[in-house]
Amino acid sequence: MSLIKCPECGKEFSNRAVSCPNCGFPTSELKNDIYDITEANYVEYDGDDTCSGRIPYDREIVPRKKPKMNTGVFIVVSLVMVGIIVGIVIFNISDTKKQEKYETAIRAMNREDYEEAADIFRELKHYEDANEKSKYCDAQIYCANGDYENAYELLKSIPDYSDTSKLLKQIYYETRLFEGISDIRTSYFNPDSLGLSEVKAYYPKNDSAEIEHPAFIATMTGQNKMGGYASSYVYFGENSETGSYKAVGSVHSLDEDDYKLNREDDLMDLVVVKLIKSVKNDNIEIKDAIDQNRVIELVKSGKYTTIKRISELTYDEIGKETGESMSEDSSV
Repeated sequence: MSLIKCPECGKEFSNRAVSCPNCGFPTSELKNDIYDITEANYVEYDGDDTCSGRIPYDREIVPRKKPKMNTGVFIVVSLVMVGIIVGIVIFNISDTKKQEKYETAIRAMNREDYEEAADIFRELKHYEDANEKSKYCDAQIYCANGDYENAYELLKSIPDYSDTSKLLKQIYYETRLFEGISDIRTSYFNPDSLGLSEVKAYYPKNDSAEIEHPAFIATMTGQNKMGGYASSYVYFGENSETGSYKAVGSVHSLDEDDYKLNREDDLMDLVVVKLIKSVKNDNIEIKDAIDQNRVIELVKSGKYTTIKRISELTYDEIGKETGESMSEDSSV
């Protein structure tokens, strides 16, 4: 018989006992693999056996020590995890704020407040398509001020932006319209009184059509010699000799019954009436070719007089988009 030390309470008891008499720890558990066996120790034995004194026993069974966690590694890992979580939270908050600003800019853009929209898009920089949208808004601002050249240069840098082709088409037609309006300006008693109410652009349906280039029918007002204001319908077309747009003619009414066949002036006006009706009935109205509010304001401010067409911008460049926007609705 030998004494063994109880791994639970530390008291010594006989290895033949069923359990520790002090704490009841079962001897059978000493064989469980959760304990390690170390080298022999000597223990003091005072019992009833014939042996006394220091009795050696081969092995002492002691509980296996649980591995200790490296505190430094734990702290580092914890800090890294916290940093990642904080980073994700900050990113999500930042992204949410950017999305809110982006949506604010879109709303400003939809109500045509291009200056506010451009400022916000520039602040967002590379978020979504903010960079392209800021350039597009700046191009709209240039157009509103009659600076079509700078608008065109900006649009060339964003050829794949969804609305670029539409604005290019408007630049193409509006600059030609302003050539014609500048031409008729001097025919008014007070050129500065010239106003524009509405304008529509038309393009020939086919090669056999009477017109070969885009034509414009505009409703305009101006001060007459009596000091009052008169409204007229003006037909603008491209001059085959100079290549620039001129006023083909203007009339105060499109009702043929308002003209007398025995009056020479009325006969000339009647010819213009028939031309205007022919353009409207026999050709295709080009939808979205003109931004009505913009051209009306440019005529009102007088800025149209310095606008020149962009020679680099040809019909071939905007032809595809124009074709997609043509309408067969050409009622008088």
